[in-house]
Amino acid sequence: MNKKYQQSKFIISLILLTISLTLILAFNSYWQYGIEDQSEIIGKIKNYENTNNILGGFGALTSSFFIRLFGVGAYLIPLFIILFSLKIWLKIKRINLLNLFPQHIFFILWIPLFFSSVNNKLLSGKIGLVLSEKLTILIGQVGVIITLLISIIIFIVLTFDIDTKKIFNNIKVLKQFLKTKKEIINNTKTKNDIKKSREDENVKEEEKKDEKLEEELIVDIPDGDKKVNENIINQEDNIISYEFPKLDLLKEYENKISIDDEELEANKRLIEATLKEFKIDVTVERATVGPTITLYEIVPDEGVRIAKIKNLENDIALRIKAVGVRIIAPLPGKGTVGIEVPNQNPTTVSMKDVISSETFQKSDFELPIALGKTISNETFVMD
Repeated sequence: MNKKYQQSKFIISLILLTISLTLILAFNSYWQYGIEDQSEIIGKIKNYENTNNILGGFGALTSSFFIRLFGVGAYLIPLFIILFSLKIWLKIKRINLLNLFPQHIFFILWIPLFFSSVNNKLLSGKIGLVLSEKLTILIGQVGVIITLLISIIIFIVLTFDIDTKKIFNNIKVLKQFLKTKKEIINNTKTKNDIKKSREDENVKEEEKKDEKLEEELIVDIPDGDKKVNENIINQEDNIISYEFPKLDLLKEYENKISIDDEELEANKRLIEATLKEFKIDVTVERATVGPTITLYEIVPDEGVRIAKIKNLENDIALRIKAVGVRIIAPLPGKGTVGIEVPNQNPTTVSMKDVISSETFQKSDFELPIALGKTISNETFVMD
């Protein structure tokens, strides 16, 4: 009986440790991929296969739920589970679960409220935002900050069993020390002022003597110094007359997009035929030709799931004999599905072409940067 009891304790604690470590891994991955995974796990069409979280769809769902609710305070949940499992397994006396539970509840509320008060919505979570909103209405922003400060002081005093009487005694000693220090500084200042006034009188007498000597001396400026001044003036002229380098220094490339109608038609037929093999009827509506990629917009028949089309990227790439294709399902702002196919003869997007473009030259940005060209062959400029 004792052996089975020990085994069951070990198994339970091991499961709890695994759960807590998985949660920590999922939370850590959320900060990097959480925003990208939102589009895959929210909405009617959920596609857990395309989530980037280290623990896949499960990690994306759990981390999104806990961090959006508790913010950075969500880490306290796996931490409490770890301590609970260690208590079960190793019977550590220092771990008092009756004390730890209210402490964790306190910080799960205090941490989100703190980050919400400093306007950090990502780290505060929904709980922090709701608490901050309600308390701000009741006691104002200053009242919230005072509440946070007083509550953490009370928590420290109660948790570490601090003797408040000793604190007040220490404050009295500190005040006495500061008073004595101030008196010493004031005495030192008066002595320094007397000494400084005497030094100033001596300095004035010496300056008068120097002035008399300067009147008697006549100094000629040598020709060498005049040449140095002329060099400085010439350097200033060079800086003013500086001109930016011209675009002719950059290499010229052929800007013509080389893709023929036969290639477009062949790709359209192959896309339709490949999808038809998987019992997906579609119509290729249009093709937008870019410098390196062509975007084919397809309209699936009613009842066809978009996720089913998205899973056929490799099959389409194999039939078209392309290095790889990318399926955008659906295209933002359109009721179509996009399939990006690399051109057989890609066009070089040159630095000269993007910098000399009207989009870049007439940009209103503070510091415009030309990154390249879009799929519709337009220069993409950002600030």
